[in-house]
Parts: sequence; structure tokens; C-alpha cells
Amino acid sequence: MLPHSFSTRSQFLFTLYGALRDFISYPISIYGFFVQTLLTFGIPFAFINYYPSVVILSKDGGIFPTWLGLIAPLVAVACFLLSLLMWFYGIKRYQSAGG
Repeated sequence: MLPHSFSTRSQFLFTLYGALRDFISYPISIYGFFVQTLLTFGIPFAFINYYPSVVILSKDGGIFPTWLGLIAPLVAVACFLLSLLMWFYGIKRYQSAGG
């Protein structure tokens, strides 16, 4: 069960998204292990542009294997399905702001 404030106080999530989005402006191979792992498996921003471009350009993928670029479409589908589940969870618990 997610806390009630998950849906009504989400400013932190927007701030986190903005900060992590700035990380993918550069190749993730310049970052350390923790940031690469976070952007690959935690919040998979690296699958948006980094891993597919590594496969297309036949470059080295850093600390993770280059074949991760080939599963980018599967990661996209998984993220879409997760967001769909979160959407329906939020719709069930929606409370009007009033007015």
C-alpha cells in the first residue's frame, strides 16, 4: 500500500525527475557505478538514448554489456505497463481537489 501523500504531494517526484533527466545529457559511462546502476536499473533513463546509441554506433557500453541496447523496446513496454498500473492505482484512490 502506498501512502496517501503519494498522490497528493508529488512535487518531490518532479524535482527528482528533473535532476535525473540532466544526467542523461551526457554518456552515462562518465559516471560512477552507482549513477550508472541507478540510470540503468533504478530509473531506466539510460534506455532512452544511451544504450540504443551504443548498439547503433557499435561502441563500448561502459560497465554494463552493450546488448542492453537491444532490450530497450522491452524496457519501454515494461515501463509503460508499470505506469499504467500506477495510473489505475491513482484513479481508484482519486480525491477531488474541490471546487
